[in-house]
Parts: sequence; C-alpha cells; structure tokens
Amino acid sequence: MAAADQLGAIGQVQSEFGAYFVASFVHPVLAAASVSLDSHDNRTYSATLGQAGQAADAASACDAIVGAMRFIGAATGQTRLLERACAQEICELVAKRLVCSGNRLPSSRRELDAFAANQSTLALLSFEDALFAMCPVEADSDAVASQPIRQAVGRIAALYTEHRCDQALAHARVLAEDTGFAVYDMDQHELWNADLVHAFVAGSGAQDTDRLSELVRGPGNDKDSRQTVFPQCTISRSIHELVQLAYSLANEALLATSDDAGLWVQAARNALDSYCALFPLLHGPELHRVPALGWLFFNDCMYAAHHSALLKRLVPQLPDSPALAFLAAGSNQRLLLMQRQADELSSQARGPKDMFYAAANEQKQQALEKAAKQTQKTLEHLARGIRPPSTTPHVYYTTLGSCIDAAFEATIAGIIDVRDIGVDDSQALSDHCR
Repeated sequence: MAAADQLGAIGQVQSEFGAYFVASFVHPVLAAASVSLDSHDNRTYSATLGQAGQAADAASACDAIVGAMRFIGAATGQTRLLERACAQEICELVAKRLVCSGNRLPSSRRELDAFAANQSTLALLSFEDALFAMCPVEADSDAVASQPIRQAVGRIAALYTEHRCDQALAHARVLAEDTGFAVYDMDQHELWNADLVHAFVAGSGAQDTDRLSELVRGPGNDKDSRQTVFPQCTISRSIHELVQLAYSLANEALLATSDDAGLWVQAARNALDSYCALFPLLHGPELHRVPALGWLFFNDCMYAAHHSALLKRLVPQLPDSPALAFLAAGSNQRLLLMQRQADELSSQARGPKDMFYAAANEQKQQALEKAAKQTQKTLEHLARGIRPPSTTPHVYYTTLGSCIDAAFEATIAGIIDVRDIGVDDSQALSDHCR
C-alpha cells in the first residue's frame, strides 16, 4: 500500500472514530445532569450519567471526555487519535452547552467580573488545551483549528448583556400578560430619593453596585429629590415590578462599557414601551367592563411615566418616548372612563322622554324624583370607586366634579328644551335642580 493510501486510511479511521465518539459519548455526557467516573483498571472506563436535563458541572463533564480519550489512547497506543476538526467540534459543543447557555451565563455583573478567574472557567480552558494536545501536530499554521471555548469566554460580556436584555423584554411581556391584576398599595406619598432608587435596584434581584442611587446623592440632585413626590394611590404589582426592572437596566447601563451601555438603555426602553403597548391590547375588554381596573391602569401609566422621566434625569441616553407613551395611554384611559361615566349620568339625568314637560304633574314628579335618586346613586358609587387611595385626591375631585357637571348640564339642557313652563312647573323643576 502506498504511503498516501496509508495516510488516507488512517485519516478515515480517525474521522469515523471521532464521529462515533462524539455521538456515543460526548453528547450524552453534556446532556447529563451529573457525571461520575469509574476506571478501576486499565481495561474498562465508564461514566455514569445522571438524568438528562440541566448540564453537569463543567469540571466533571470535561474530565469524563478527556479521561475517555486518554484511556482509548493508552489502550490503542495512539496518543494523537483525534482529528483537529473533531476536537474543534467537541469544544464547540462544550462552549455552547457549558459556557453560552442561559443557565451557565453570569447572573450579575459581580459574577461577570469574576467569570474569567473562577474554577469552572479555568477547567474549561484546560480541557480545550488538553483536547487539542491529543490531535496530530499540523505543519501548516493555517490549519490550526480555532479555540471555540476561549472565543466564548472572550465574548462572555457581550453574551451576558444580550442574555439579560432578552430576559428583560421577556419579563416585561409576562408582566403585561398577567391576568391576576394584583395591587400594590402605597402606605404614603412616594418621595423620590436615593433610598427609593436603591430599593428599586435591590428589589429587582440585582447584586451589582448601585450606581443610580449614588447619582441621586450627587450634587444638585438632593434638592430636586425632596421636591419630587408621587401621590399615594393604588397601583398594580406588575407596574411596580416593571419600574424595578427599568431601574435595574438603567443601573446596568451606568456600569457597562461605552459599547454596551446603549444596549442596556435600549433594553429599558423596550421593556417600558412593550408593556405600555401590550397591556391595553391584551386586556381591552376588562378595562372597558371593569371601571376599577381602568382606573388602576390609569394610575399605572402615571406611575410609569413619572419614573421614566426621573430615569432620564439620571441616564440622559434614555429617550422621552416611554414617559410620553405612558402619559398618552393614561390620559386616553382616563378620558374614556370619564366619557363613559358622563354619558351614563347624562342619560340618567335626562330621564324618559318629555320628563321635564308638565313637571307639576304627579306622575312627572315621580319620574323626576326617580331620575334624581338614580343619578345620585350613580355618583355615590363612582365616588366610592375612585376615592383615595384608589386614585389620587386631584383625580378624585376633578373626575367627580366633571361627572356632576355632566349630570347638571344634561338636566339644564332638558329643561331648556321645554316651552311655555308654567308657574307650578317652574317650581317643580327648581326643586328638582336643588
């Protein structure tokens, strides 16, 4: 057999071995929840795999793969049995499963800063070196395979940013889709200061340095913070959690490099904008059918707009659009609620057709009395529904006043339509207006 044919045969054997090893050993090891090794002699080598699910820890998985290759090399006398292409494929699988998957990425910036030096990362890098050391030496430097694990570790900051931003957007959608409508009752007016900002950042579950509250404590902000208050009212737990999320993302933007800061700011904007757009679309029928939920959404919009504007004060890169979008959505919701209530009161105040004609008539007086009681009852029900802290005092009084005006205007309009009002009828209508 010619030398070229021998080399070709060896290469085919290596290729087939590599494919079999990856399919029968590497994939199961990386998919296992745990890996334990058993090699009591030089004849057998076994890896006991736990139930498939979350990947096993990096060290045990890597030890199992390298150990298997060394055992096969010792048994065959071939210490460089693995093709470089196969080694690269194995390292790509390891990088994807043990470095780049969501449950393996750092969950905070502190973990990110310590990632390169932790034991798991060092074990992965050592594994890659050991695996490529089992490959034939390439004479051509261009043929040297890339190092997928090192590349993934080098990109860990970008992967962390991308993963956290995707998580934030997904969480904002979950909050918008929530049908529980749980409420968050403020026990007092909310004063915006460094302590509140710190509570938002810490409440989001972040374990990072709180740069936002440091900015609030900075020169020029102390005076402004004492004057920035959101009045006590009822908001939803979803919007409170969304605001926490936005503060956490803004804090990340301040801690990130200049290249990544824009991604965090965009994530904060996307989370706020998506909630504002999705909630009325997903819960439109409930907002129309249940006035209390409509007023809760109005409060939510004002609360989110308030904090969006304050976040822009701390992170100027954040655009005005979230605050403006929530203001518009809240104002529209309030107008719809007030118009619906005003229409109902106007209809009740007008009563049946010709109710104000011949008002001194006993039957008409009964109709007038019924209309007055029904209108009063509706106003009392409305007042109970929006009485602080369900809404703010300003909203309570302006809404109630607007609805009373609508009822009175409808009454006056009905009276004006009557021609030739007699003395007795005039007295009856005057009593009705009082």
